[in-house]
Amino acid sequence: IMPQGMIMDRDTPADTMRDMAATDPRLVAASYGLTAKGDQDLPFRMENGIKVFELRPSVVRWQILPDVAVDAYAYNGQIPGPRIHIRQGDR
Repeated sequence: IMPQGMIMDRDTPADTMRDMAATDPRLVAASYGLTAKGDQDLPFRMENGIKVFELRPSVVRWQILPDVAVDAYAYNGQIPGPRIHIRQGDR
């Protein structure tokens, strides 16, 4: 059951439905096919003895089946996001 004010039917304008979507298709920054791989190691740089990782969130178009693409949130262009390696004692 959708909250009051979010009920859609076949007469609901596309712009209204877009505003209720989990991702905004107007913000798609990149498209990835079936061969794209997530969970790749995230490189880091050292600053004053501290590991610094850069995570960049974005909306991407992700092909999940040969004929199906969805808009999704990604980090550094990856779904699932990149792998961050740290060890106890790292700074």
